Amino acid sequence: MGKTNFTKVEESLAQGLHKMEVERLLNEADKASGKPPPPKKETSPELAEEKKKLIKDLELNINRLKAKDSKIFEKLKVKRSTVQKFTENPQKLSEEDWKHAAILLKRTETLLKEMVPDKANDKLVEDEQTRHLNKRFNVNEKWLPLN
Repeated sequence: MGKTNFTKVEESLAQGLHKMEVERLLNEADKASGKPPPPKKETSPELAEEKKKLIKDLELNINRLKAKDSKIFEKLKVKRSTVQKFTENPQKLSEEDWKHAAILLKRTETLLKEMVPDKANDKLVEDEQTRHLNKRFNVNEKWLPLN
C-alpha cells in the first residue's frame, strides 16, 4: 500500500487557521477602536422535526403516486408548482402553507391507500405459495431468448 501524502491537507488546514486568527485579530482591533461589530450573517432557521418529517413524507408519497399514475396532480387537485414550493424551500413557508401541506399529505395518504392496497403478510405468503406451487428452486421466471 502506498504512502499517503498529507501536505495539501496540512496546507489547507494552516490557511484556514491563519484566516481565523486574522478575523479574530481584526475583531479585537475593532473593539479597541470602538467600532460596532459587523452584523452576523443570517442563518436559515432550523425546521422542527415534525415539519421535516411532513415534507419528507409528502415528497415520498407523491413520488410513489407518480410511479403509479402520471396524472397524480389532477387527482390531488393541486398544481405541481405548489408541491415544488413545499419541497424545495421549506424554511420560507408560512403557517398557512404548512397547514396546506398537512392537508395535502393526508390526501396523498388516502389516495395511496386506494391505489396501492395493503395486503396482510399472511395473504402475501399464501398468494406466493399458490403461484409457486410447481416451481423449481433457482429457476429464472423470465423468457429465454431464442438464439
